Formats: sequence, structure tokens, C-alpha cells
Amino acid sequence: MTANIENLPEHVLVEILCRLPCYKFVSQCKSVSKRWCTLMSNPSFIGRFLCLQMERPIIRTMINAEGVEFLNKTSSLSKPLTPLFRRLMSIYSLEKEPIVVGTYNDLVLCCATEYEQRDYCICNPYTIQWAELPPPPRVYEYTPVGLICDLPYYNSKSGDQESGDTIKLNSEYRCRVVRIIFSPDQEFSCTLGVQIFSSETGEWTESIVFPPTAVRYESIDPSISFACNRMLYWMGRR
Repeated sequence: MTANIENLPEHVLVEILCRLPCYKFVSQCKSVSKRWCTLMSNPSFIGRFLCLQMERPIIRTMINAEGVEFLNKTSSLSKPLTPLFRRLMSIYSLEKEPIVVGTYNDLVLCCATEYEQRDYCICNPYTIQWAELPPPPRVYEYTPVGLICDLPYYNSKSGDQESGDTIKLNSEYRCRVVRIIFSPDQEFSCTLGVQIFSSETGEWTESIVFPPTAVRYESIDPSISFACNRMLYWMGRR
């Protein structure tokens, strides 16, 4: 007897499909068959899918700093940034492809230059859409940058449910871009200057943060940053 996924009971198929890594794949799988489309459009499936997503720690995007989608390395479409970069180069008359300076889930933070970064865009390579950021207040030669966003899901309350807790997609997906400011006169410092862009205000702000220990600027690797549990981290150098 040949095994066929279509022969699985509906509740088993739901448990398999609701473990897809993100909603982008859910949308793609709806086109497999009419049964799958009906099943995955059902509110009970969506609720189960979102509950499982909430249990997973969201750490990093599926696209790395080289623009490669790690879940799809063997595919000819393993570089989803290529169509986006071609569009950006054409519209902004860029001689080279933009630099990936930050990633978070399906969003990518790009800049036109590697050093003295000024012109940033937050891009969605799957929809080939982007949003330009205003230039930061001051430009520095060497600036580690990171991107962090709200969780794509949130808890809300519904009056017609006794438990009161439901999980919904976050339609107002807010993000922040953080730049660490280096002082060329100090090798070690007990404070760090930061520039923060907020999508809520559309503006940059500057402030001072106090790390738990003194920081040596050369120990921060600007090419490796990641977000976890609503915190932004940079890898260190030895």
C-alpha cells in the first residue's frame, strides 16, 4: 500500500500543517489542493497554528547576512534578495547591491554603503516592498546596526470567550533600528551612545545606555547581531 498524505485523517493533517515555520508557507500550501485550502482557512486551524508559533522563540530571520534563505539553500531561489536588489539598484541608480546590515524574521535592513552608513531601507524580499528611513542625526565611519521588531502575534481578549485569551496576528508591526555610536578617543567605556529609529514616530533619537561592564569597542562584531526575547545582541570578538 502506497502512503499518501491525502489519506491521513483531518486532525492528523492539521497537526502536521500547523507546524509550518511561518505563515508565508501556510499561504503557499493553500494552493496544493482544495482540501488543504479549506482546512487551513478554518479558524480552528489558524488558532492552533498561532498557538504553536507563540511557543517558539523567534530569534532570527530566515535570511542571513549574505542574503541566503537557510531553509532553501538547495533551490535556485535560495537568494530571495536578488529581485529586490535589482529593483533598488534601478530606482536609486546604485552601482553596487545594497549591504545587508540587519535581519529580523522576514524583514531585512539594507544600506547603500558598508561604511559611513546613512541611507537605510527596511525591506520585505518576498513582496519586493521597502520603506526608506530618514538619515540618522550623525554619520560615523564605523557603526554596528541592528533591527528588532514586535512579535508578529499578540494576545487579545474577546468578550464572547470565557477564557478571554486569544492569539491574533499583529497588524501594526512596529520595528526599531539601533545604531551603536563609537567614540574614537576611548578604547574602553562604561557607557554607550545609541541612535534609535522608531517606526512609530518615524524619527531618530539619541541616548546613552549603561552596560553592566565596561565595553571595548573593538570587541563588538558589527556584522553579527540578532534579536531574542525582545532584546538586541551583538556578538563579541576575542
